[in-house]
Amino acid sequence: MERELGRRLLELGVVRSALDIFTRLEIWDEAVRCYAMLEQPERAIQLVRDLLSGTRVESDTVTARG
Repeated sequence: MERELGRRLLELGVVRSALDIFTRLEIWDEAVRCYAMLEQPERAIQLVRDLLSGTRVESDTVTARG
């Protein structure tokens, strides 16, 4: 439900609030998108690097590993 709220906020252009939701829920692909929209490419790139290196993982992956 919150994921949908984040997406709706993003559609409305309330990017910072959407980013807060996606970060809290660990939905990193949407967080990267928000950083790009906020013109913070360095943060987006760092987040992608963290994901690739395994420093961060998607919340779905954590749940699946259970």
